[in-house]
Amino acid sequence: LVVKLKNGEFVAEYYIDSTKHISSFSTLSECLTYINHRINNVKYIIQEAVDVASYEGSVFDIRALVFNEGKKWHFLSEARIGTKLSSLSNIAQGGYIDTPTELLEKIFSRDKASSIMDKIKQTTIILTDFLSKEYNEVISELAYDVLINKSGDISFAEINTKPGVAGLSEYNDFFNMTDYEKNFYEKL
Repeated sequence: LVVKLKNGEFVAEYYIDSTKHISSFSTLSECLTYINHRINNVKYIIQEAVDVASYEGSVFDIRALVFNEGKKWHFLSEARIGTKLSSLSNIAQGGYIDTPTELLEKIFSRDKASSIMDKIKQTTIILTDFLSKEYNEVISELAYDVLINKSGDISFAEINTKPGVAGLSEYNDFFNMTDYEKNFYEKL
């Protein structure tokens, strides 16, 4: 659900089965009643919107994956681009995946794109290492949903603690995997 204030009305966009449903409300109370009905009164989190950069009329985020193969943290990433006129970069709702650096170079300069990706990589690795140490090193992988605003600043929409990215919690030697380890990794 995405809620926007437009022309004095609260507009709720609800996405299901790749279709956007839009409802307008004159008061916030009416809008909240609609939301609670739509989600069957389940508890939810409200995230403040970030005025994100877009590509060809579509919003996007960067999924940054950080995982540990036993010796050091590794970083993988993908850009997730939403459908046109959607407020979400959700692949399941009709979006698609691209290479982050190439996408960012289409929006920003090459140097700015490289700087943004370096910032995402450095920040996510530092955060993952910190969180792993805080939780007795039981964290071996985290996935971050990174938003980029029109100035190129980054924000985090969420951190996924069990993304199932690395396949195994530990690899003996990530770059010389056994057949068993390789089977898990190839299914990323």
